[in-house]
Amino acid sequence: MKPLTDISVFRNVPVRFQMKKERCSDFACGTHEWQHTTFLPQKPEDALFWCASIWESKMKNGCHMRRINSNFLALEHIQKGSL
Repeated sequence: MKPLTDISVFRNVPVRFQMKKERCSDFACGTHEWQHTTFLPQKPEDALFWCASIWESKMKNGCHMRRINSNFLALEHIQKGSL
């Protein structure tokens, strides 16, 4: 991933996706060609780390994503292009 230096892409632009949960905000501008979510079993009681879900998506050119105050660790694998 590249650090976002110009956040103007999120100003005065219709947001396709916006979610706020536990002080964490997610935004996405642009469109996805497709998206698939797989939710995994709940956190085991003694787990320090666990995977809650797997999100796969194909984004069109010009799609921008931003996460503020994330309350989780995300591992992202970009196969082509940059995010």
